[in-house]
Amino acid sequence: MAENEIKNAVEAYDDEAIAKAEAEAKQARIEADKKLPYDPEALLEIRHLRKCFPIKKSLTGKVLQELIAVDDVSFKLKPGETLGIVGESGCGKTTLGRAILKLHQPSGGQIIFGGKDITSYKTKQMRDIRTKMQIIFQDP
Repeated sequence: MAENEIKNAVEAYDDEAIAKAEAEAKQARIEADKKLPYDPEALLEIRHLRKCFPIKKSLTGKVLQELIAVDDVSFKLKPGETLGIVGESGCGKTTLGRAILKLHQPSGGQIIFGGKDITSYKTKQMRDIRTKMQIIFQDP
C-alpha cells in the first residue's frame, strides 16, 4: 500500500506526500523487522539503529530540535567476519560504535549481541558484555 502512495505522490509532484509515504513505509519495515527472530549465527545484529542528540529544548525540557547522528543502520556480524565503518569526518562512525556499546543510549532500533536483545540493558548489565565487544580506531 505504501508503494502505491509513494507512486501517486511522485506523479502529483507532492514532496510532502512523498516524504510522508516514505516515512510510513520505513516505519512499517521497522515494525515488521522487530517480529523477526534473531539470527542464531550472528554474534552481533543491529536493526534500524538510530541516535539523535537534542539541540534545542523548551523551558519544560521538551526537545524542539534534534540532530540525527545515526539513522536506520542495520547489519549482522557472524564469527570470523570483520566490519569496517568508513565515511567522512562527522558522518556518525564513532557515534554508531558508541551506540552499539551503549556508551550513548540509542534513540531507536535494536542491538542483539549473542542472541540477546541488549538495547534496554542498564550500565551494570553492560559491564560484562563490553569485555567481549571492542571498537578499534585507526589513526590517519
